[in-house]
Amino acid sequence: MEDSEIGLSRRMREEISQILKDGNLSLRCHEVIDLQSFNDALNNLTEIIKSGENPIVHLDMHGSEHNGLSICGTDISIPWKDLYKKLSEINKLTKNSLFIFSWACWGISVAEEIDILKPCAYRTIIAPNKEVSAGFLEDQIPKFYKKLFEGRNVTDSFHLIKEQFSIGIAEMVALPIFARTLANLTNDKKYIEREVWNDTVSENIKKTSLWRKELRKLSKKLSDPKSIENINFINSHIKIFMHGIDSYLTFWRVYTEYKKLDLLKIKLERERYRSAGA
Repeated sequence: MEDSEIGLSRRMREEISQILKDGNLSLRCHEVIDLQSFNDALNNLTEIIKSGENPIVHLDMHGSEHNGLSICGTDISIPWKDLYKKLSEINKLTKNSLFIFSWACWGISVAEEIDILKPCAYRTIIAPNKEVSAGFLEDQIPKFYKKLFEGRNVTDSFHLIKEQFSIGIAEMVALPIFARTLANLTNDKKYIEREVWNDTVSENIKKTSLWRKELRKLSKKLSDPKSIENINFINSHIKIFMHGIDSYLTFWRVYTEYKKLDLLKIKLERERYRSAGA
């Protein structure tokens, strides 16, 4: 870090530490100078969580939109995808309640590495969606923490910094992705039948008209978004994604979002039709 950045980090740390102290909380810092010390910090965090605590993870680091989280004073970057995997393991220990606050530029990029077929890396993350200015951090971050610990309301606190930060809540980020997945599952009945036929049916079975008929029944079910097969598929992956923890993310919320996509598709098709006829 440059001298000015070190000074900013120290002042912010002192101010945040006092805010936490006023709320009978404490700040524990882990200096990161290379990849080993970064991994050591994550290991220390793991031990803290295993001891029964549920801390807020604060990342006072640099970040790059394309390269990931940067370790200051080095040319080492941790790709957002790799950071997501590391945080997913830690989030599992918290039973899907990990709260991450980062002021690394482009830090929200880690939230965009979300994969609904794998366990999520956070329950809530707040981080910059651009290059964030030092002046903004110094003015607003202490206010954010003060409001957060006085009111215990993440949304109200976030409004203080929303100009340069974004918030990601796992269920909200995943919901439209699950909806698009359901749409892809049910999009083309003939495609579904062909894929199931080619992938799962042996050449001998293909020769029997009975199995062809049964396959058509299966493809018809799969093309129905509310079929038990699709319900079970979506629910099973919600369970994996949410680390087995119940939440408002359910198949029926996914289905409601899916219907919105369907209505939007119809609206766009009508608009294209009108444009073509004009």
